[in-house]
Amino acid sequence: MSVLRHLRRLTAGVAIGAVLLSGSSFADIKSFNDAMIARDYKKAAAEAAATWPTLDKSRDDIAIIAREFGFAAYVSGDFAAARMYGEAAVAGGIAHNEAAELRAGSEVLLRLADLKLAPTKAKRDLLYAALNARAEKEGLDLISYFGADVLTAYDFDNGSWSDAVADAALGERLTDRDEAYAAQVYRFGLFRHVARYMGENTVEVYKDVYALRQRMIAAINAAPNDEDVAALTAFYWEIYAWETSMETHLLGRRKLQKDQVEALSEAAKKSRSINDRATRLLTLSAADDPCETRIEMRRTPSYPSSARYKGLIGTVILRVDIDAKGVAKNPKILAAVPETVFGDAVMKTAAYLRFVPGKTWSSSCSLAKPGNVTTFVFSIR
Repeated sequence: MSVLRHLRRLTAGVAIGAVLLSGSSFADIKSFNDAMIARDYKKAAAEAAATWPTLDKSRDDIAIIAREFGFAAYVSGDFAAARMYGEAAVAGGIAHNEAAELRAGSEVLLRLADLKLAPTKAKRDLLYAALNARAEKEGLDLISYFGADVLTAYDFDNGSWSDAVADAALGERLTDRDEAYAAQVYRFGLFRHVARYMGENTVEVYKDVYALRQRMIAAINAAPNDEDVAALTAFYWEIYAWETSMETHLLGRRKLQKDQVEALSEAAKKSRSINDRATRLLTLSAADDPCETRIEMRRTPSYPSSARYKGLIGTVILRVDIDAKGVAKNPKILAAVPETVFGDAVMKTAAYLRFVPGKTWSSSCSLAKPGNVTTFVFSIR
């Protein structure tokens, strides 16, 4: 399973279907528009398939229609249709001298659908070239976002770490153009660092990931309200999990010293208070937290192996509600790296977790705590 599986999900932070066909010239595809507005992409793709044969392919707006039809087909999973529409969009854009950024977007659609149909290194290179050309133009479109996503996932899945670094950097460059993609900028930034770490195993990369997490905390605290940072808080734990994996791996190889890690941790705690939005939303430990708990394992998780990540460190972040007796309830995996299947092993033992008072504990403390976050770290064999 790809480590970028979550990147392929349609997130609330990105307005899928925001670019719709409109105007009197599109009255003959009203049903397609209605399906797109409702975000029913399979229906939209079906409406596109029914309408496309009836359209005059010489009309001035054919490239726009083909591109939007191709978007619906791609999102619905019909990559063959998406490729066909991509070819029509490229041809129509050239014939009617479309704006350069629109023509570049059509090329991305074509190359993206082609790669999804039958992945090869040659097709990967064509998509990369198309995305680079798109990045030279203004703005951002969702097809190009998906293109950068799929490209990065392709090279991660194949262990092509230097290519994955370039892919993720391209994704950062594209998504950094639109505030609606704030979480995706962090995603691509993280996976650029992860790909670097896979090739370098250096303290420098670990510190870059640590800094990325601190920047996200600052962004969460600076946001006007909780709703504006929902996508950021959802992704925060992915960054933390990778940071933990790198930290533990480097400590084990004696490239990183424990006092360096403690200094970073203490500095971060001192910068937070229990009233910070990030501390509240993410249940982080503040410098003045008087009620720490520790975990007792009554059954040890049996972790799966991973040939691709053998020798590295796996991290699973688990959130549970703790009752007054220290019993864990309502377990939920917040992040599991390097592969999501590692979280399954933790879930099988979650019912056996017990929590007891930690180092800092006062008479006013209670074990009962909703949303407690626990980290599991293990060697990958």
